[in-house]
Amino acid sequence: RRKNAPDAHVTTSGTPFFDAAGAFLGYRGVSIDISDQVRAETQLRTAIEAIEDGFAYFDPDERFVLCNSKYLDFYPNAAHILKPGTTFEEIVRNGITRGLVRSNSPNIEEYVQRRMKQFRSESQTFDAQIADGRWLRVQDRRTPDGGTACFRVDITDLKAREATLTRERETSDA
Repeated sequence: RRKNAPDAHVTTSGTPFFDAAGAFLGYRGVSIDISDQVRAETQLRTAIEAIEDGFAYFDPDERFVLCNSKYLDFYPNAAHILKPGTTFEEIVRNGITRGLVRSNSPNIEEYVQRRMKQFRSESQTFDAQIADGRWLRVQDRRTPDGGTACFRVDITDLKAREATLTRERETSDA
């Protein structure tokens, strides 16, 4: 903290320094001002949080990095597993075994393998129904560094309109 100036963020590394007799004299090291980096990270997190749809990012090793609160809103019972470092496969397994995702497949392993194949493709878009009945448009996009940006868009109203139009068309056809 600095008086009359913005806070500074500093990273410091050092090595203990001893005299010839082995007595500790202090540390030799370097401190680097990382305030600009911290500000940029804060701005990025603020921008991600401003996205009105669900957003998550997985690194090239398929490990969870971060998400916005809207993404957590779609999967409230998975917040305990959506921690940095958790693999996408662990998250998928948790979701299907705990009933957080609806699947037509009675075989959990089949579902997990199908979802992993989708996730590992360059670009994937499909609709999925979550446990609370809402429908999401799931979009997973590979980033140039091999990570994956995941978007979840609530399309429940669209699905309801589609169902209404289908019923009306069937009634009209009859």
